[in-house]
Amino acid sequence: MQLKFIIPFLFLFLFSAFAFALPWAMYVVSASMVLMTALCLFQYKPYGFPFGFNMGLKNTIRLLRKEPLFCWMIAYYFSFVISGLWSAEYIEWWHYSRLMLPFLFLPIIFIHQSPISSFKLNAVILIGIISVLITSGFILYDYFKNYEVYQLEILKGKPIKTYISHIRYSLIIAASCIILIHWLVVQWAFKFNWEKWVYAFCLLYLFIVIHILSVKSGLLGLYIGVFLYMSYYMLLRKKYNIWIMCIISMVIIIASMIYFIPSLKHKYLYSIWQIGEWSRGKWLYYSDIERWLSIQMGWNNILDHPILGTGIGDLKTSTDKLYMLHLNHKEFKLAHNQFIFSWAYCGLPSLFSLMAMIYYSLFSNAQWRNPLILSLQGILLSSFLYEATLSSEIGICVYLYFTIIGWMIFKNK
Repeated sequence: MQLKFIIPFLFLFLFSAFAFALPWAMYVVSASMVLMTALCLFQYKPYGFPFGFNMGLKNTIRLLRKEPLFCWMIAYYFSFVISGLWSAEYIEWWHYSRLMLPFLFLPIIFIHQSPISSFKLNAVILIGIISVLITSGFILYDYFKNYEVYQLEILKGKPIKTYISHIRYSLIIAASCIILIHWLVVQWAFKFNWEKWVYAFCLLYLFIVIHILSVKSGLLGLYIGVFLYMSYYMLLRKKYNIWIMCIISMVIIIASMIYFIPSLKHKYLYSIWQIGEWSRGKWLYYSDIERWLSIQMGWNNILDHPILGTGIGDLKTSTDKLYMLHLNHKEFKLAHNQFIFSWAYCGLPSLFSLMAMIYYSLFSNAQWRNPLILSLQGILLSSFLYEATLSSEIGICVYLYFTIIGWMIFKNK
């Protein structure tokens, strides 16, 4: 291998490690991100010693000015850091300042790399999908091995065990399904015509897996992604009758899955039962009800601190006070909505940065005209409505991974 190809090869290897580890090992994801950052410090030099320093502040700023999406990612990170100025406590501020570092590192990593071809990018994506296939196999083995126990746990609102957060894992499966659908539609293949049958089988398998896991966030994301992908082609070509038939088919598929898959049926019954409990004034220890109450308390936080928020360092103390004031209870949950979470705890600068990230990842250059980017962003943004996706390390990495993939797909086009 020629020396000038060493750095691109190492970067592609580390990016692949990031994708492969995302569904199961956050420590590998973190290590690969640190090594990719270190790799950005070097560049190939044709004369003298073959490797020299690459990263200068002026050069980084120059590259960032060309990519507003990455600028707003970094701005979102600093909106958390700066909120420490009006925080009374600093333990949580320090925690989130470290937690949000991928918003600082990943943009800098990717602006310093040469463009990755569609072939290599799809290879990285495929490695990630293979990891999902492998990990889901172990998860299903554990599920069927402890089948009766899991059915009782699901009736109590407990999830099937996964290697990472079950919500983020289901989002990864939903995104993988959309990518496989896209490959089948555009007839993508690395080399052989029979690959499409492998992709179709993997799609069917993951479609069943996500329904067995019965995570509502992932299922909603999946069907939103499919709806957006389908609507893009049907409405653009004015095939309204087929579009309506596809929507009806989706409803029938959902109903059939609830009827035939026990875990999903039990999760549906648990959700219906929660509604009954809520009507009787009960809310404690019911996951969905507590989620909605956390959003309500987050909104009350915004009403008390509408401009700058409480400061990320005080998010727990302020939420604790609101729960005691409005619900007379000590156990609390942070706001399970990304927009309210950002606004309530870091103020309008954080909310504006978040909205700008969404705009530049989907609308600024009509990226939504690519159905894959549209569907992937639909899955990610749907999770923002009922989860503070960007308040955990795995949630941040899942969001950045698929958003940067969308950015790279758009650049290649």
